[in-house]
Amino acid sequence: MLTRDDVVNIYRVHGALEALAARLFATEASREQVAELKAAFESLAQAIASGKIEHALPAKDRYYEVLFRGSGNAMIPSILRPMNARITLLRRVSLSSPVRGPKTLREIKAVVNAIKRRDAEAAWQASLAHVVAASKVALQALAMEDKAAATR
Repeated sequence: MLTRDDVVNIYRVHGALEALAARLFATEASREQVAELKAAFESLAQAIASGKIEHALPAKDRYYEVLFRGSGNAMIPSILRPMNARITLLRRVSLSSPVRGPKTLREIKAVVNAIKRRDAEAAWQASLAHVVAASKVALQALAMEDKAAATR
């Protein structure tokens, strides 16, 4: 079981690296990679709209695979890979919230739009905002689990 400190630390590391990837993608990616990211986002939007977490998680993984590859920095995914099981668990918690899906899409669309404009700073900020919002949902879910466990 992840503690609150675990979740906070995971999101801090993930947020910094994801924001770095978005910043680098905005300046380094080819037109083809930008188009591939847009397509990955569209697939994610369809998966989230389906309401099925088993569709949303692989689509979100695909989006990040494209983002990290297009950043041109192979260290980012290699650093995140050992944390992947925990990140997936937290994504499952976050995306299970009925209101989170549409918010996730708006946040990621802001990242994609900044990248399409080649605005590295906006891509950084939008990416970081997305991770912070997801972390709040995960931390709230963890607090509710802790509260329920305490009353048993």
